[in-house]
Amino acid sequence: MTIESAQDGTAQPRDRKVTLVSQSDETKQANTKMKPDHDTVYAQQAADYDRMIQYEDIEQEWRHSVQQVLNKRHYERIIEIGAGTGRFTRVVLADMSNRDWQSGSYVACDASEAMLEQLKHNIWLDVSLGRISAPTAAKLSTHEALHHKLPLADHSADLILAGWTICYGACEGNTSEEQSSLLARIMHELRRILRPGGCIAIWETLGTGVAVPEVPPGLRTYIRDLEERYGFERTELSTHFRFPSMEEAKQITSWFFGSAACEFLTLETDGSVVLPSYTGLWVWDNDKARQ
Repeated sequence: MTIESAQDGTAQPRDRKVTLVSQSDETKQANTKMKPDHDTVYAQQAADYDRMIQYEDIEQEWRHSVQQVLNKRHYERIIEIGAGTGRFTRVVLADMSNRDWQSGSYVACDASEAMLEQLKHNIWLDVSLGRISAPTAAKLSTHEALHHKLPLADHSADLILAGWTICYGACEGNTSEEQSSLLARIMHELRRILRPGGCIAIWETLGTGVAVPEVPPGLRTYIRDLEERYGFERTELSTHFRFPSMEEAKQITSWFFGSAACEFLTLETDGSVVLPSYTGLWVWDNDKARQ
């Protein structure tokens, strides 16, 4: 998808009930054996990851959800954690290129230097293609940083964005108790840098290569804490992938999501291939929380 097509999207996010599912020990062991090494992907295969995400969100619900967040109020200082190759950065800066944002700033943080280098390449590619204005791109700065230790001043953000990233910092390989403890550190850091009246928006997976949207077992404690402990409100999105061919679909799906997800690939009449994928958006509004 191009940024231009994202801005033309009309699909609306929907509120739905999401099922929390459990897995047998045998299923967990099988998934562990087949699990792709995402740390290696982020550190060494940023360009391949960037190619994969271009196929996502065929109904444009994720892009519309980003624009809904941006339309809530005027944000001068935007900070993104786990920015990766710039999926959010590109859409937000393209949008801000058409707004009055003369005193605005955008800080993109990620633990991977390779991801941030790809992000900067993508932003200036979009400038060359006229998708992002040069003055808007110049407002971007990047930092190599972890979620719980951001090199940013107190109350320096009007809006904090986090897409498919806090789950890695809080959940990966951790017990429920450890998840709660790590999430508490991250949330303390995010609220430290958030200005009064600011907003935090978090996107996380509700499954890829699944028949229905569901909170993955490994994220159960994290998601429950977001909603019950920290007061985030959830919206569910359909963010399916569309690949140009079955060969490409199988290669990318097994590489990033595991071979079991290939069972859900569907060949369309035009020769393209769809992989079902679902995403949740969780929003915490400081103004609303203080009311």
